[in-house]
Amino acid sequence: MRSPATGDPRKYLEKLAADNQYLEIRGMGAKTAEQMELRRVYTRLRVVALDRRDAGQGATTTRRGVTKAKAGGGLDRRDAMDARDVELRDLLPAHQKLVLVGDPGSGKTTYLRFVALQLARALLGREPETAMAELGLTGDPPLPVLVRLAAFGDFLGAHPDADCSDESPDYLFRYLDHAARGFSLDLPDGYLGRRLREGGGALLLDGLDEVPGDSARTRVGRIIEQVVTTTPNRVVVTSRTRAYRGQVQLGAGFTRCNLVDFGPAEVEAFTTQWSRALYRVFDDEDNAARGAQAATYRAELLEAIRAHPSVGPMTANPLMLTVLAVVHWSRKKLPEQRAELYDAAVEYLLESRATLSEVPNPLRRECLQAIALCMFEDRSGVRRTISRAEAAASVAPLLGVGQFEALAFLEDEELHSGIVVSRTEGEVEFWHLTFQEYLAALGLSVRDDYWSVIESRLHDDRWAELLLLLAGCRRRLGLRVASTFIERIVTTAGGGRGGLPGRASVVGLVGRIIRDIEPYGGDPAEGTGYPALLREVLAVFESGSKRVSETIRIEVGDALGQAGDPRLADPNVNAVAIAGGTFLMGAQKRGRTKPGFDERAHDDEQPVRRVTVSGFAIDRYPVTVGEFALFVTADRGYLHQAKWDNDGWAWRDGEGRRAPDRWDEQRRHPNRPVV
Repeated sequence: MRSPATGDPRKYLEKLAADNQYLEIRGMGAKTAEQMELRRVYTRLRVVALDRRDAGQGATTTRRGVTKAKAGGGLDRRDAMDARDVELRDLLPAHQKLVLVGDPGSGKTTYLRFVALQLARALLGREPETAMAELGLTGDPPLPVLVRLAAFGDFLGAHPDADCSDESPDYLFRYLDHAARGFSLDLPDGYLGRRLREGGGALLLDGLDEVPGDSARTRVGRIIEQVVTTTPNRVVVTSRTRAYRGQVQLGAGFTRCNLVDFGPAEVEAFTTQWSRALYRVFDDEDNAARGAQAATYRAELLEAIRAHPSVGPMTANPLMLTVLAVVHWSRKKLPEQRAELYDAAVEYLLESRATLSEVPNPLRRECLQAIALCMFEDRSGVRRTISRAEAAASVAPLLGVGQFEALAFLEDEELHSGIVVSRTEGEVEFWHLTFQEYLAALGLSVRDDYWSVIESRLHDDRWAELLLLLAGCRRRLGLRVASTFIERIVTTAGGGRGGLPGRASVVGLVGRIIRDIEPYGGDPAEGTGYPALLREVLAVFESGSKRVSETIRIEVGDALGQAGDPRLADPNVNAVAIAGGTFLMGAQKRGRTKPGFDERAHDDEQPVRRVTVSGFAIDRYPVTVGEFALFVTADRGYLHQAKWDNDGWAWRDGEGRRAPDRWDEQRRHPNRPVV
């Protein structure tokens, strides 16, 4: 019989609340903005929830936004219409086991920090009803336990145990005991592990993708599965989208949630909360002057975001929206290109303590680049953390100092800049992986041997963001420099390496690069052979090309959209003739043996009747964003009543629509079906 977990967790909860209370912002130029209360600026996330098998076997909807795989595969038309995104807060109560999947900076870690903060506040008696309501939960608050899975993966490598199977859940409980040591929490040894074994906890596991190595990542996943099948706790796991595949995917009844990009409503909510936090306008205070200042600044920020078409889509990512807000607060304007935006963010983060450092900012930046490159070029693969000793060794030659002085430099950077941090004793990492990727790209961009470093990594998912940022850095050196970069990538594909799938992957990569550096102007693909390669990989859409993944097909389609898809050049070629005839139309759910029976039929699908139609033609492909743009722009079609039927015009007029939903975002992908 297990002994109950006795002990007072108050100090533990106070530390958890303190660790997650603030969203730290450096380099803002205003003291009140350097620490923003997380609960003041947090913006609710939206997700589409999928069973882990959906990607390969189809799905059927069980409730709004939540889908479960069905045995026969395929996605029913009605299911596809019903599977809309939902607020994560509305989903959390009904699901004990969630995997939150999203791109870098999409809000995964911030969400776990917010959950940990609110649960800790509730258990400490600090506005418990409000805290639980923000999470969509009722009843007794579960005990929050926040774990960085990269640190847990390191623990597994350093603490093998012959008495345990490789996938034993005991490893996680031992790690919690190990991590709690060294803090004055007044907890008995093994307290957190025993509490989780008893149940009633919220296990928040951050960054499955950050565990180094596929085998270690898979092992951590199996341990998580063992934990959830043997203990009755609420569990939320986060992972980057590209890394969550194959054996890494979690079974044991986990529901996968794909994070949805911020839309106009979320951007407006964020800018409202951000501006009110900047000017310290809180709900429990009444200050008309500060409220007016916040409203004025919010309008300026939104106008700056909307004024730059290439910057606007970045607001779909919560981290980038935060960086935009930081840079705008500092500069009162925004750069248009992504690499420049990161550069501006890093610059202000460095400037936040320039007067406190004896090392000039350019050299500090070079040191950070060296650390980032060291972590990317490690023989064991891309690393999320690096020992302080290794980081110091990588910067000591640049600083012209010994190891001791290099360690002191690192400690200063951790304390003040916020770009590098130490979350585990003796280890250094970048505050966010995005900064590690940008600084590594910046360091590579000026190296003569950059191509030898990246050539074998063009298809490595862990290098995907770095390659896009590297292209932006190269473009800043000149149009021809960017063209040479693209030409080298195309030439590699032309060598036949990887066959058609490899060439298609290259087309997708170059397409993303061109889209990313578009704000600089010019045509970086001219003279590179890219258009010819683009035409060649059209074969991926033929029936015999099943070897090419859906992700790569989408990337190729996007690339074709940027260059001009030859499949759409001649409308007559794409028109498919359908012979006329008579058929049964409609559905009914009253007579199982009668024609058109469907137990899920809607009332407006009745009655089942014979309909005769004459011959007609239909396009082979759905109407694309690029094609629909002709209607939106030509003769002011979207605002020209003669182009609409009465019901459609009444809807447009009532909604105040001047273009389709999220039109600026849709136009970045002209080859996708218009929404």
